[in-house]
Amino acid sequence: MSVLLKKITVPEPKLSISVPALGILLVEDNHQDAYLIRKTLNQIGNVFWEEDVDSGLHEALQEKLDLILLSMNLQGIPSMEPFQQFLKQNPEIPIILLCDAETKLLGELATQHGAMAILDKNMFENSDYLIKMITSFMIKAKFMKNSEKAPETPERDPNSSD
Repeated sequence: MSVLLKKITVPEPKLSISVPALGILLVEDNHQDAYLIRKTLNQIGNVFWEEDVDSGLHEALQEKLDLILLSMNLQGIPSMEPFQQFLKQNPEIPIILLCDAETKLLGELATQHGAMAILDKNMFENSDYLIKMITSFMIKAKFMKNSEKAPETPERDPNSSD
């Protein structure tokens, strides 16, 4: 006697997380880099693109932003000044610096003065990399923001009899 067994397949549950679109300001004067970034990041948010510091600072006042992506080499001049201007005007918005080989050390210096991170401009063609990095930076920013809001626990006096 043979027994026939029927295989039952149960579909795996699909995890669906609804994430609100990010408001991202991109300040980049290289049109090719800006195109690649916008094309990729439009998948996860609304990207507002400006080519210069003054327009970017104005846009940052007009829009609700979650993130600022700032080139460290605007008009071909590596400088900390644009970063300092954005940080002063928008201290609560994470700033990620877009660097190439020429501006990497300047970007690393800026991370010591308040920038969240640097991104290598040579990686913009890899859209998966760019989305993963931006997502991880946003998680880090949210974690840091929440830890700043957390109430401090009072220190316990070692001499008390609690």
